[in-house]
Amino acid sequence: MAVPTTNIKMSDIYSGANTGSVPTISVSNLFKKSYFEGPGGSASISYNAWGQYGTTVGADIIYGLTSKNTDNAWSDFSGLTYFYDGNPSGGYVVGLVMSNTLPIPVMPGTNNDYTVYVELWDSSYTYTYVSTGGISLAQGGLYSKTVISTTSTPIISNGYWRITFVSNNLDMSLPPVLADITINGTLTAASLTNGPFQTDTFTGTESVAYYSGFYNGTGLQFDIVIHL
Repeated sequence: MAVPTTNIKMSDIYSGANTGSVPTISVSNLFKKSYFEGPGGSASISYNAWGQYGTTVGADIIYGLTSKNTDNAWSDFSGLTYFYDGNPSGGYVVGLVMSNTLPIPVMPGTNNDYTVYVELWDSSYTYTYVSTGGISLAQGGLYSKTVISTTSTPIISNGYWRITFVSNNLDMSLPPVLADITINGTLTAASLTNGPFQTDTFTGTESVAYYSGFYNGTGLQFDIVIHL
């Protein structure tokens, strides 16, 4: 539920991030503390807050806000949305498209399949709020296309991502295997370790923004291609 654009009250800002009646809490804490200080993280507070300052000086702020520690105002929250709505056609969404273009192996008894893990974390990489688990990605150009956010996923303004590739029984006759990780149009070119049952992990940061691709909406779109 979006915060209204006029006559904004504390209950509007609280209810944009939480369910139930408004408890007796500090307005400053609601504004400044982050999602990861609430139930989705350390639970030092009992509710979801908006992260304008917090323990990370705004690093885990909700999308649409500006980081600040003073002069916080009700109007800062006008029209803002706290959670992804999962709408891949103009809404708020984290989308994932993956393909594995490695060829059918030459060596008998091998395959060129991978398992891929995609995660989003807080800025300190302590608490995860999106975790796909292992997604099997078979050789030969097959692809996986899915929405990985839910309606309880907060729209953290910066996506601190971690992607892990685990090879299956990889054909050792292959030349070096590469992975292109593109998030909202920003490319990270990665080299994977050749050999069976190898694990490679990569991290980075990408800002939430509107992106038009396989999905059209505001959030993060991951496009991952494994190739030679």
